[in-house]
Amino acid sequence: MKVSNNAKHSTDRKAEKFWDEVCSTFEEFVASANKMNETNVDFCPIETGRGAESIRNCWQRRIQPAVQKFAGIIYSTPPSSGEVRDDARMDLYYGRIREEYAARSHTYPKGCPKSFQKLMKAYYFLSQHPKFEVEFPPDGSRPQPKHPNSIQRQSAPQVLEDTFNENEDSNTFVKTPSQKERPSGREQSKRVDAINLIVDKVSEKVAHSNQDTATLQNMWLKIETALEMTSKHMKTNVENQIMANAPSPVRKSYFDNLYKTIAAEAESCAIESDNRKRKAELEKRELELKEQSVKLRESLQKAADEDLHIANDEETPDDKEVECETSHYPKTCDTNLNHSKWIKILGIGLVAESRHLCDAEKGAEFACVHNRDSSDFMNQDKFERYILRKTNMSEPYEWDLLDETGSILVEHIVENEDEGPSKEWGPHGWYRHPSRLDIAKASDGKTVYLSPETPI
Repeated sequence: MKVSNNAKHSTDRKAEKFWDEVCSTFEEFVASANKMNETNVDFCPIETGRGAESIRNCWQRRIQPAVQKFAGIIYSTPPSSGEVRDDARMDLYYGRIREEYAARSHTYPKGCPKSFQKLMKAYYFLSQHPKFEVEFPPDGSRPQPKHPNSIQRQSAPQVLEDTFNENEDSNTFVKTPSQKERPSGREQSKRVDAINLIVDKVSEKVAHSNQDTATLQNMWLKIETALEMTSKHMKTNVENQIMANAPSPVRKSYFDNLYKTIAAEAESCAIESDNRKRKAELEKRELELKEQSVKLRESLQKAADEDLHIANDEETPDDKEVECETSHYPKTCDTNLNHSKWIKILGIGLVAESRHLCDAEKGAEFACVHNRDSSDFMNQDKFERYILRKTNMSEPYEWDLLDETGSILVEHIVENEDEGPSKEWGPHGWYRHPSRLDIAKASDGKTVYLSPETPI
């Protein structure tokens, strides 16, 4: 109701804009209601975060049709003896109307509530609002005008007094205007909004100044600086007026120099603005790199802690197997493994995931097992040990597939939307992180790989 009666905008807006304003006003009212009832133990806080579409559906599918049906029943069912129609506290008449509403509810559209008890406050508010006070007489005559100053309205008898009383408790914290209160026009609303905005800004500045004692000194410094600048500008204007009446050569030389000075100052300001923007971008980039570095360090530390925990839980049958099996990524088991770069990469302790491949820098290497035979993907015996080396950081990522010694290039891989190491990485993917069985085979010296000349 508050948004629809806004004289500043009236109906000159789209439905989407209207319901967005209704949603924002609803959130303000909910916040005010929750704040007013913070100390009330019987009050259940109202949830926030409802969207404009939700509020629109609630109005159009529940409140509006239900209130219209209820108002129709009231119009066709006059009060009987002992019932007072316009007294909300005397609920005999409204109770009978609610029963009649519930009896007819099976004929109402889907979504319309079957009981009107929860919507009584909404009905009281809408029925008391001047926007809905006009009633069409049953005899077909013209209804009374809503304008309070019209001759027909002044001559007509006043059947009921104004329903809003300042001394009575209202059903809502939204003020219902008096029936004789003339609504403000568009220009008046704009002036009132402008005045309120100025008052709010001044109040905010004053409050801020009272909190900070140094603000007063800064304010005086700003005033002095403004006075100096004003004096300088006035002096410059006087000089310009004098030179405007000077002889032509002198006048031309003066204003040429003045133009060059202004152009130089503008260029200097533009350069300073560009420098500030570049500095801000560099600082932002530096913060992003620091955040990425911290996240990567945390992930590496977490992976190392998990591997250490797994290693401590494993049983060690004898002293020879302890060195290779208690750690998920052994450094060496014998002197021959020192020549396997695949084992050395696993010694870092990182359990590589797809996100690690995407975030890796150029030149980063990952140990993996991979099946190059696309026609026999499910054959576990064809998964061999390889090293992936990243050669391009931007998408599409590019990789060099090396043998486990890292000395022979087996294949150069260019990823696409669905295929590639970072897209097909996983425990059941085409590129996999080495399992314990793979590490055990490498520890036994079973170094097997496919060279570029070896057929698949």
